[in-house]
Order: sequence, then C-alpha cells, then structure tokens
Amino acid sequence: MSILKMKKILLVLTTILFILFSLLILLTNLLKKKNLVVEKKRPLPTLTQQEIDFSRRKNSLVQQLKERLPYQTDDFNVEYSPLLDKFIITKKTPSADEKIDNWAKENNLSHLITNKDVFIVSEKTREELERSSTITPPIKNKDLTILTPAAPITQIITSQKPTLPLLATPQPMVSTTPNLQLEAFLNLINSFWSLSKTKVNLVTPTPTAGRLSSADISLGLPTPVAEGINGYSALKMKIESNQNALWATRQLLEGEKYYISKGGSLIKYLTTAWIWFENGASSWPDPYQINCNDDRPGYSSEVSFFCNVRNFQVAGYQAAERKNDYAVVFRRVYNESDLISIMQQVVDNSYRASRAKWSYKDGSQINKGLVLRYLNNGKIPATIGISDISPNKDFFNERTQFFSLILGKDPKMVVALNSFAVNSNFLNQLKNTSDAHKLYGYIGIKEVQLISNMIAALYIIDNGSL
Repeated sequence: MSILKMKKILLVLTTILFILFSLLILLTNLLKKKNLVVEKKRPLPTLTQQEIDFSRRKNSLVQQLKERLPYQTDDFNVEYSPLLDKFIITKKTPSADEKIDNWAKENNLSHLITNKDVFIVSEKTREELERSSTITPPIKNKDLTILTPAAPITQIITSQKPTLPLLATPQPMVSTTPNLQLEAFLNLINSFWSLSKTKVNLVTPTPTAGRLSSADISLGLPTPVAEGINGYSALKMKIESNQNALWATRQLLEGEKYYISKGGSLIKYLTTAWIWFENGASSWPDPYQINCNDDRPGYSSEVSFFCNVRNFQVAGYQAAERKNDYAVVFRRVYNESDLISIMQQVVDNSYRASRAKWSYKDGSQINKGLVLRYLNNGKIPATIGISDISPNKDFFNERTQFFSLILGKDPKMVVALNSFAVNSNFLNQLKNTSDAHKLYGYIGIKEVQLISNMIAALYIIDNGSL
C-alpha cells in the first residue's frame, strides 16, 4: 500500500473520530446542563486586628531570633536555614528536650517552637537536613530565572512574578470542562498527525564500567575501584552509616569549598581524603584526630595532656610546622570577632570525635589536665583573643598550644592548614610513588589506590553519584 493511500485512510479515520468525539461532548453538555451551577460571589474573609497583631509579633520574634543566631549550648544548637526558611534545633544530648523547652520559655517562643513551619527539632544538623531536602533554594530576585533542559545553558527565560492583591474581588466560577476536552482532543490529533510524519531514531545507551576514571576526578591517580573492603562503595557506606562520620566529612568538604571561595588554594577532595587516610580507612576524616597516641614514651593523644614534642599531627597536618600560620589562616577565613564562638563550636562538637579521649566533653578529659585548667566548665574563657594564639605567643607554651590546637581543629581551619602540604607537589609525589620508593616511607602503590578510592567516595557523598 502506498504512503499516499495510507495518509488518505488516516485522514478519513481522524475525521470520523472527531465527529464521534464532538457528539460525545454535545451529549455530555446536555446531560449536565441542569447541574451546571455558577458559584455565588462570596467575599473573602478579612483578618481580625487580633490576628494581624499576632502575625506582626511573630515576625518580630523571628527577626530578633535570626539576629542572635547561631546559638549553641552543651545540649543543643539553634541555627537558621535560608534554604528551608526555618530554624533548625539540633539535639546533642538526652536532656536536650527539657533544655529546649526552658530556652523557648525564656525567649517567649513556646507558642512557636511546636510550629513545624517555623522550627525543625531534630538530632540532625542543619547541613544534613538541607542535603536531604528536595526544596529548591529560594530566589530572592524579583525576576524568576529558568534554564530549560532542552535549551543551551546560555538561554535564559525570565518572567515577572505575578503580583496578587491581598483581597481580590471574587469572580464567579464556571465550568470549563468542555473547552478543556476539546483542546485536549485537538492536541491529541495534532500530535498523532505529527508522529505519522516523524522519523524516530532509537539510541542504544553505552553501558558503563562501574568505575570512576582518573579523568573524572582530574587528579591523575589510579582509577578508583568500587569493589572490596576498601573500595569506594564500602568506604562511602562506612561514612554514611555513622552520623558523626557523616557530620565530620560534610564539614570538611564544605570547608574546602569555603576556603577556595576565600581565595585559598587547595586540591578539592584530596585534602579531606588525606585527613581520612591519616586517621585510617576503618575510621573517617576526623578534624579532632591527633597522633600523640602512638604509645611512644612521652606521647599522649588525650586532649587534657600537653604535647611537648616537636613532631605530632593534628587532623592530617603537622601542628608544630604550622605554628606560624594559625593566626594568619584564621584572619583569612574568619573575622577576628568570631574567634571565641568558633573555638566554642570546636569544643561543643568534640563529642563527635572518633575517639573519646579526643573530646573536650568526654568524662575522661573534662576534669583533668589542660581541659580542667583552661576551660571553664567546657567554656572558652571570654578573655581569649587572637593575641593568645600562635604565633603571637610561643606555640610550646602549654596554654598557647592548647587554645591554638582548639582553633586548629575547626573544619575550615583544618583544610586551610592542610593545604600547605597537600598541594600539587604532594599530588605529583603520589603519582610517582612505587613500592620500591615509598612516599614518607609508608605510602606505596596499595596506599595510593586507597587514597584514590577515598577521593571517589568523597565525590559521591558530595555530589550524590558519580
């Protein structure tokens, strides 16, 4: 049968179908004509003065709270999330609920704290809640910018947000079903007719190998491997199955991005992978890691003890080698007025450390040594200033070292202090490592493969997939 005959037959069938559908619409209208009701005009309810006053009071309290955040205690943290447009209360201890209730009463927030549109009370951090949310970040500009997937990235469609009056004049509602039915039918015919003239090409997808190539991570290291006890799939699972591990990893990855945004130079993912590698594949990249714990005489890993040695490591970097950089890096990353609050966050979050004796809050540390001597019931003294941080004072003075190391365990400070050694030269050394010439005497081919797998695991955690 020729194409011309097929088109004629198709045209006849389409015409018949159109006639039948028109008759169906006509019959439907006749049957429902008696039931078609035009809704009467009803004025929209107006807000009472009491409701207006409550709304204003609520907005005032919310704005005042934003200005006082972040707020942190031993039992809970309070932060505001612009993404979720809510206040996030993160519980840190079993007694947090009672402490939160007391805090809410003291700040006249008892009537708001149970409002899920205003507060989220959870054991998860703000970062964890934001990452698990499907909410699109709010657009603050008056114009809405949309990038269509089918269009080039440079093609931007801008539409003005409609302005709706607070009390609009109500309009009668009428049934538009027949028009929608006719429109849908005509669209169906048009689509059907277009398909008859369209040539469809089927594309067979190319299967992937299930591995991330060295080109994908842009570091030139061996191709990461998913399989095995230290493959990137198992490494990723270790992190994501432990709340403290996931918190530390997220903090360090965000620290990398933040330091880059401040003009700092570091190799993304490799910095956090190095911290992880130095803490061990069975653990996680821990900003509280300290290696005065290798059982050699004179060494101790406990935060309550003074590391009176020249060669010890904190969170991947050589602490003594960086003694001249603490204050300089801090000023690059933060404002000087942030010093005490940043250090207090380090102390408060130290319960998340992978070892109890690395925590300033652990019962084995809080009542002895440097912790007892220099922290006031777990609080950074209000008198601490940048002049107390190395190199403004001698790093090997126990008080100076104690507070400098606390500051040096802030995740943003950690990645910045690691960037001095985890650089392009270090990367080239990793690429050229062999079992015959091990880097630092202990990093051979197997260890470089592990670092590559760690980078892949961090990439997936940060981006969701390969």
